[in-house]
Amino acid sequence: FLALLGSLHLSAQAFLQRYVHTSTDSIFVADIASAPDGGVYALATVARTSLTGSTNASDGIVLRTDANGTLLWEREYDTGNFQNLNEIRATPDGGFILGGTATTDYFDGYLAKADPAGNIQWTRYLGDDELQRGYELLTTADGGYMLAGHHLNNFTTNLYVVKITEY
Repeated sequence: FLALLGSLHLSAQAFLQRYVHTSTDSIFVADIASAPDGGVYALATVARTSLTGSTNASDGIVLRTDANGTLLWEREYDTGNFQNLNEIRATPDGGFILGGTATTDYFDGYLAKADPAGNIQWTRYLGDDELQRGYELLTTADGGYMLAGHHLNNFTTNLYVVKITEY
């Protein structure tokens, strides 16, 4: 998992924190979202290496900090079939929603809603028997969520947009 290394205070910014993943996997920062209390949700993708023995291509990690950058918690999310989690948005209830791509029979858009403590409340796989990849995520005024990306059918790539309002 990740470990907090320390804090540096610089005059041009409020704080700088360094968090280190303690395994041999590679981490790629994907997105960041403001939390209701002024803190941050930071999303990273963990690319598994042969050294870990994992057969899953990648997992998602969310770090939650307070407004001073102090690490409150971290969660690693692995349903066994992630390809990429690349979007995070805060939700009105103080939690967050994740968006990206997961492998089912092929590739589908993926959404997961979590509570303020990072516990997953629900997940949705969005697609058909063709390839769908989710790249951008929005919360909507009616309390729903939209995921946009691309859809590949017979070697033709098209825009892919899905809106859900029931969970």
